[in-house]
Amino acid sequence: YGVITSLCVVGLVLTLIVSLGFLAGTLLRKPLLAVVVLVFVWYPVNLVLSVFSLEEFSPISLSRALPVQLQVEPSATNPDPDGAVNFEGVEAAADMPSDSGNTFPTPKPGNAYFETDKFEDFSLLRVILGYALPSLAVVALSVSCFYWRDL
Repeated sequence: YGVITSLCVVGLVLTLIVSLGFLAGTLLRKPLLAVVVLVFVWYPVNLVLSVFSLEEFSPISLSRALPVQLQVEPSATNPDPDGAVNFEGVEAAADMPSDSGNTFPTPKPGNAYFETDKFEDFSLLRVILGYALPSLAVVALSVSCFYWRDL
């Protein structure tokens, strides 16, 4: 669940970035100028939003908050016992030493990447709305600008 929702959020962020590029290209009519304007506007805005840890609007803060979403496990209540996954067996198999000698180190508990205390208020709904609504607004604005000016 966590991986799928994280991939959807990353796709939504990329959609917003492409939509902003489409809007800048439509407004400025010069692709190179649009790229330069986006670079000089996008990065400072993200740095300011990153200071306030607004993962709903800042991809930098969102990339720091994604490990929280990646750690979300599927719900333990599964009405179908045949389709249930036994997580204890998977964990036991992962702890067994392998004969090939290729063992991967497990993450240490003190690793800063897996600390979830900083983003306890992470809300997937707020993140989706924070990127989906601006994406729709940017696409509508760019299509209307293209319609009125170029058609």
